[in-house]
Amino acid sequence: MQLQKLAAIFLVSLGHAALLGAVGALAPPPGSSNCSTACGGVDIPYPFGIGPAGCALPGFELTCRDTNNGKKPFLGHGHFELAGVSLPDGQVHVWKYNISSYCNDTNNTQTNVDVVRFADPYRISQAGNVFTVVGCKAVAIIGVGDDFARFLSGCAATNCGRHGDRLADGACSGAGCCQTTVTKGYSAYVVEFTDYSTVFNSSKDIYNVSRCSYAALMESSSFDFQTSYATSSEFFDANGGRVPMVVEWAVRNASNCVEAQKNRDSYACVSMNSVCVNSSSGPGYICNCAKGFDGNPYLRNGCQDIDECKEPKKYPCYGNCKNILGYFDCTCPKGTRGNASVEGACQKIILTSGTRIAIGVVAGALVALFGFLGWEEAMANDTLVELLDSDIVDEASMRVIHHAAVLASQCLVVPGTTRPTMMLVATELRQLAQADEVQQRPQPPLVLEDLSFAGMGRTSMSTSYSGSNTSGVYSIQKKAVLSIEFAR
Repeated sequence: MQLQKLAAIFLVSLGHAALLGAVGALAPPPGSSNCSTACGGVDIPYPFGIGPAGCALPGFELTCRDTNNGKKPFLGHGHFELAGVSLPDGQVHVWKYNISSYCNDTNNTQTNVDVVRFADPYRISQAGNVFTVVGCKAVAIIGVGDDFARFLSGCAATNCGRHGDRLADGACSGAGCCQTTVTKGYSAYVVEFTDYSTVFNSSKDIYNVSRCSYAALMESSSFDFQTSYATSSEFFDANGGRVPMVVEWAVRNASNCVEAQKNRDSYACVSMNSVCVNSSSGPGYICNCAKGFDGNPYLRNGCQDIDECKEPKKYPCYGNCKNILGYFDCTCPKGTRGNASVEGACQKIILTSGTRIAIGVVAGALVALFGFLGWEEAMANDTLVELLDSDIVDEASMRVIHHAAVLASQCLVVPGTTRPTMMLVATELRQLAQADEVQQRPQPPLVLEDLSFAGMGRTSMSTSYSGSNTSGVYSIQKKAVLSIEFAR
């Protein structure tokens, strides 16, 4: 019976609701000075617009009207005052007038039914709103749908106590206040207090405690229950008989992004650096700027690169920041390593320079320069340390260098038949690279002129014979490449 009554109210009232035109072909972006981009201190970004045809996408037209508080923007020609627009979220925040009420008197009651209808491209936001009832022994229901009240929900605000002693600020959990959600994806709703005079909405029992009860679908984050809401008219008076509300919108000239992109003439995401997102509130889609870009995706060249390096609070970088189109690089300063996006995470590299170059010396420098520097004699006389730069000499690095020098001297033994094979050399170098002295501070691949140490698992050496095919003596050419596995 209640459902039939609400359906009848829906059908009668919708004829008087303000309707907006359906979204059809895509209008050209605003280019006229007659298009307003703000009203009453509220920014109006495209696809919304105020002005002649072409200032807004069809269905997104707004009006700027005079009110008691100055000029204010309104959706279409309706009664929903616009408080703000969010392009990335596909939402508008509006002020909704006409709170449903049920007022008690000693002899009779007065009730006010609230009927709301949004036309395309708008839908009621389930996530952003909550149905709220304040009062003592008050029951109200809400029906949502498109052409009639398809789904019903409601709640009961129970007894407030003899003098409101069961009420508590901030507690909307039954006594004097209750809340419930609504079904998503619909554009209309109706609110009405039910007639349960023997238990709820009774004029005789609660007249002296709560003169009126109120019910409204409103923005959930804007409500904080006060005990005075249930015992006075403060809830109604707080914002001049209106409540804030979240409404979702989408471009509804196609059912989803795939369908929309088939018709480039009506596709709304015109910025080069934009992406299409399917609507979460019925058929349609919204446009967002791609990651690393910001702006208005509904305008050509509307999405511009974000210079993350100029916004350190939003994009922290505690090292060297370099902006790149669509993203940015954040690296630790020279001489440090770690995660530069975390404060204090770049740590100084304390590995000595001698240890860092030890394997590089083994790989080529020792082999190529051994005879020239007289290292063989230095090895025999135990004076190798005198040939090294003092900056690279310490106990840890000398263990590595000495091992490398021994291996290098074996490679220069004549005749060549007594030298270690290249496979054995590679194995020795791999073990040397994995020594504790090197592994304590892992380093990136080291390149010394023609000498390269690269990825693990590959060992190769290119050599060439000099003249004779029988001597077995290798000669090191200018281009000798050694690729040895290094720990990273």
